[in-house]
Amino acid sequence: ERATVTRNNGARMREGANINRSLLALANCINALCDQKTKRHIPYRDSKLTRLLKFSLGGNCRTVMITCVSPASTYFEETHNTLKYANRAKNIKTTVARNTKSTQVHLAQYQGKIREQSDEIRRLQREIAALKSRGGGTTGAASRTSAEAVQAMAELRKQTLAVQVVQDMRNKLANAYAPIREATWEHASALAVGSWYDRHVESLKGWREQFETAFQEQRHLFAGSNSDMDIDDGPANQSLAFRHQVDELLRDLTRERKTVGRHAEHSAQLVERNSYMAERAAQVPPSVQLTAEQRYHVDQEHRVLDLSAERSALRRRVELGEHVANNLG
Repeated sequence: ERATVTRNNGARMREGANINRSLLALANCINALCDQKTKRHIPYRDSKLTRLLKFSLGGNCRTVMITCVSPASTYFEETHNTLKYANRAKNIKTTVARNTKSTQVHLAQYQGKIREQSDEIRRLQREIAALKSRGGGTTGAASRTSAEAVQAMAELRKQTLAVQVVQDMRNKLANAYAPIREATWEHASALAVGSWYDRHVESLKGWREQFETAFQEQRHLFAGSNSDMDIDDGPANQSLAFRHQVDELLRDLTRERKTVGRHAEHSAQLVERNSYMAERAAQVPPSVQLTAEQRYHVDQEHRVLDLSAERSALRRRVELGEHVANNLG
């Protein structure tokens, strides 16, 4: 549909846009099916329409496309585009095969199977009648045996449920510790970078204090020896400019240190929140009773994942420390 021709608004306009989108997806599928030499991918999943017409377009079906055109000259462009659309669809080549299945089993074989099953049913009926005619003693023993079987089945069901719960808890713990390892890694990185900033900020502050002392001494000496000259001329003026550069660098480092500190706080909060989710995942539902061995395995799994996250954080801090020591100083 052409929005400029139909002049639809609101829901009608969105409906026309969706129709055009589906027709465009159908045209892409038709173009891909016509080009048999390149063996290109057929984008059936781009639209619900092409998904529904998948087996009609390129499957084991005989498909007929009806094209509606108008002889009016006012619809020349629409008719021309429709005919081109149909011409592309006409070039689709499919191989149709009959959906038939040949069976070589003779009718006499089926009749023989029926006779065997009938004999088996009659034999079982005779055995059931003989068991019923033996009396009450056998009935009591059978009842006890049935009760024991039911109890054993219930116990087996409990054990199976406990094993499934343990496996689900392990999967939940593994999924919960994946973001914990990432957040711990980020927290360790922020702490290592923050410590580097702290060292350099403290070094710059100490150096600036020494510079201030030396600069004041230089000003006094310069003022005593050259009383007729301006104090801020020459080397003194250069020292002031250099001191301003140091102050600007110190402000930049302090600002970057605050940013790293906020990142460290955010990652620490992520670690705390995901650790709480891991603790909840390690809790056993009240309706399930685990054995001591199963509870031990779950606790060990929790401990191993916790130590793995801690080891990842320590390794990251060591790597960053070595990198800073070797490259940044």
